[in-house]
Amino acid sequence: IKYWLNKAQLDLVKEKFNGRNELRKGFEQTPQMVEDLRVLVEKNYTEAADTDSETTLDGYKFYQADLPSDLMFLLSIRAEVKIGNENESKIKAVRFATQDTVYSLLDDPFNKSKKSSPLADINAYQVNIYTPTSGFTIGDIYINYIRTPREIDIQNEVDCELPNHLHKEII
Repeated sequence: IKYWLNKAQLDLVKEKFNGRNELRKGFEQTPQMVEDLRVLVEKNYTEAADTDSETTLDGYKFYQADLPSDLMFLLSIRAEVKIGNENESKIKAVRFATQDTVYSLLDDPFNKSKKSSPLADINAYQVNIYTPTSGFTIGDIYINYIRTPREIDIQNEVDCELPNHLHKEII
């Protein structure tokens, strides 16, 4: 029973997020969808960019930060962009690139990583943010995401944490 309840819970979260439902609307497309998953939204998870392993690659530096271990769906990433001296910094939205396009975008003068919108990609457990070798650096990284719901365990009295109106959909 435990296995099937948890599988149904995960499937329901995926349906609500991706829009595979009767409304064909995904997360944040209606107030109801936001309400359905609000308990799983984690905002401003902060991870310091790893400057110790600051690596230069083809004229660019990239900074790495670990993704949250309970991440289910990534919503957004913002980065602290430090301009010139360390005293001036702004939080900016990060633009995502796919693994196969990130390097061509870095070489494109219109799409390269800029202090107004740093360019990033994601691998297994990390986000990589690319910057030119001079001009700006990356400080903290702020991640908004939907986390994996806690496991339902009837024997240990761990109930479903999703809103009550969704419990019938799980069963």
